[in-house]
Amino acid sequence: MTRLDIQKLIKVKKADTFWNHFVYAFATNYKVNGEVKKNIIKIWQKRTLRGIYYPVFTFEFDNQNQLVKITDKLNSYGKVIQSIFPFVFFLPLIYTGLTDFELKRFFICGVIILVLFLAISLLNNKIYQYEKKEHLEEFRKTLNIKEEEKAPEKEWSMKMILTRLFIYPICFAFILLTIFLIIPEGGFFISIPILGIVGAYLYSDLKLIFKHKKTENNSNRII
Repeated sequence: MTRLDIQKLIKVKKADTFWNHFVYAFATNYKVNGEVKKNIIKIWQKRTLRGIYYPVFTFEFDNQNQLVKITDKLNSYGKVIQSIFPFVFFLPLIYTGLTDFELKRFFICGVIILVLFLAISLLNNKIYQYEKKEHLEEFRKTLNIKEEEKAPEKEWSMKMILTRLFIYPICFAFILLTIFLIIPEGGFFISIPILGIVGAYLYSDLKLIFKHKKTENNSNRII
């Protein structure tokens, strides 16, 4: 793959800056943006409904303009949103933990925040990895590059099983705690971030599981 092949992907030339990503996130333009330097080309493209967490791919070339390295990172605006969002979401819990301070209530709120922060981190990682995979597939199709056959990603590897054995019971415990304890005691605003984060994580994880299962079934039919 040469420098010219990658450069052909770019439809709009922009610098990889926070301001440009901020403007691009709210624009209705879905064209491939990119920044061209001497031995480096950066490209990015947002997708419908997920316009914030798109990756920026960096292609590095040697003196003969041959590709030597590809790296990726979350765009700078997405990084800021990813950092600020949990704190804004946790404000009701923080307020509850500090109002009429009680050690027991403060401890419970602290535990809930830590667990939900873990759930948000896992959710953000899933979204980013999905975005990265989708973009790479589109670029390969555009450049007519055949992807090397890889072993199918295991949704039920030991790591994934242990993660789900840890996270799923906690998610369901939070759902029951919210429905039968927090909401009846008037904590409606606190319940919104809890149910929102737990629901988003469970939905995204189950969606990936069923998508992977469907892909396996289609592959078996072809065989």
